[in-house]
Amino acid sequence: LHGKMVPSSVSVIYTPTSTEVARPETCTMPHGSRVTPDGAWQYSTCMMDDQLVEIDTRTFEVARRFRLALGQEGPVATLPATEHAGHADHSMSMPKPTCSPTWAQPSADGARIYVACNKADEIVELDRATWAITRRFKTGRGPYNLAVTPDGRLLVVSLKQGGGVQVFELAGGTS
Repeated sequence: LHGKMVPSSVSVIYTPTSTEVARPETCTMPHGSRVTPDGAWQYSTCMMDDQLVEIDTRTFEVARRFRLALGQEGPVATLPATEHAGHADHSMSMPKPTCSPTWAQPSADGARIYVACNKADEIVELDRATWAITRRFKTGRGPYNLAVTPDGRLLVVSLKQGGGVQVFELAGGTS
C-alpha cells in the first residue's frame, strides 16, 4: 500500500485458522474489498490504476476488470499474473488517476456494484451482469468508504476530505 507503485495482490484468508491460502495479483494499491451476498465474487478497487477488479471466490483468480478513468470507462483485458512479473517501478509512466477508486460495495442483492471515485467526487454504479456503468451519484468531497443497508434501500458514503457522511436513497438515486 505504501511501497513502490507496482502491481500488488490481495490475500485470501481461511478464517478458522487465519491461514493465507492464495494471493491473487490485482493492481496497484488495492483498496476497499467486499464480497457479494452469495459469497461468489469479491470486489476491490485499484487507486492508482483506476480499476475495479472482480475475483472468483471459488478459484481465487481475477475474473474481470473494469476501467474507471474518466472518458475511458469499460471492461479491461484480464492478464495472467505472470505477464506482470518482472515489471519495474512504473510510477513515472502511470497516468494520473481521474477516479482514484477507494471502495467497492455490492448491492444487497449482488446485482450492482458501487464504486467510490475519491478524486472525482462521485459514486459509480455498475450492473454486474452487463459489466457496464448504469448510474453516477455526485457526492460531497472525497467519497471513501461505502455500505449498503441490508434491505438495499440506502447507500452510506463516508466523505474523507469533506469530513462527513452522505446517504443516498438507491431507488431514486437521491442524496
